Amino acid sequence: MELIKPINKTILDKINKNEGVTFLTIQESSYQKEFITNEILSKFPNKEVIKVRSDELNLKKIESLSINLYEISILCPIKIFILEDINEIKTEIQKKLLELLSVIPEYVIVILTAKTINKTNPIYKQYAKNNLVIDNTVTQNDIEKWITSELKRINLKDYPPNLPSLIIQSGENNIDAISEILNYLEIYIKEDKITLQEYEKLFPSKNTISDFKILDSIYSANYLEYMTFLKQILKNKNEFLIISIFIRTFAELLEIKSYVTNKLSPYEIATKCNMKDWLVKKNISVVSNYTTIELQNKLNFILKAEAKLKDKNLGVQSVFEDLFFKLAPIRLLKGKVI
Repeated sequence: MELIKPINKTILDKINKNEGVTFLTIQESSYQKEFITNEILSKFPNKEVIKVRSDELNLKKIESLSINLYEISILCPIKIFILEDINEIKTEIQKKLLELLSVIPEYVIVILTAKTINKTNPIYKQYAKNNLVIDNTVTQNDIEKWITSELKRINLKDYPPNLPSLIIQSGENNIDAISEILNYLEIYIKEDKITLQEYEKLFPSKNTISDFKILDSIYSANYLEYMTFLKQILKNKNEFLIISIFIRTFAELLEIKSYVTNKLSPYEIATKCNMKDWLVKKNISVVSNYTTIELQNKLNFILKAEAKLKDKNLGVQSVFEDLFFKLAPIRLLKGKVI
């Protein structure tokens, strides 16, 4: 079984014929949910997308949706509603929702999502009988097969036989966490092989996915997230390995900034840096918040922090806490209350 089932013919036919359709997707992870919704969204360049969380779905919201469904926009001829975690809404609201969606305009697509749902649930029964359910519930074996196929996709050919199992352990059997691990393997493994020792250096414990999340918290100038991830990391990892990740990452950002300044295309940057397209796009967005001089200074700050750690004059956490304010984009830090 695939981790993500293809959208079935019944649903596709209704979408392609502009008949208006509501369908239900069942999946535990955001990775699966986003994959399916993005597949639908990509079919329509001009559309209005309206997301509604389960905790927002009450009788007043249902009434509001009943009006919104029939509002037409000249600029966006397709309206896509994404109603999330519908299994969590009250039975009374579920019944009202079913009534509302029993007939919808031909320019409307409604995607109902659920992490899990009982097959006796009225919503499940309604859409299952009309073949309007995509059930992406997976087993451990499914996840292992998916990991193996992803390792092949990122061109990792030579690895320990138990690597898929190790990745599952590192991600605590969570598809979203496993997806992050695979992304970072794609970033940090430059060749087509990895040894057990190299993997354990990157992910020596279950929590070390936060090693990479901490970089995102720097880019977004999110101090609270940074400190949360920092405390997790310092329980499990040598501080000099964290510094080495910072050095490598900011050196890559400086290189990308120079290419962007010289007006190289994302494709040219990807080729020169031996970097995947998605990562190039992400890093181009990151460097837009820094000048070249700022990035040069950031690298110097990291090297100075490394020296402080070697001298042991200051506590490790104190050095990294100070480093946050040195590395976060100045323009994003301004106006934030820490």
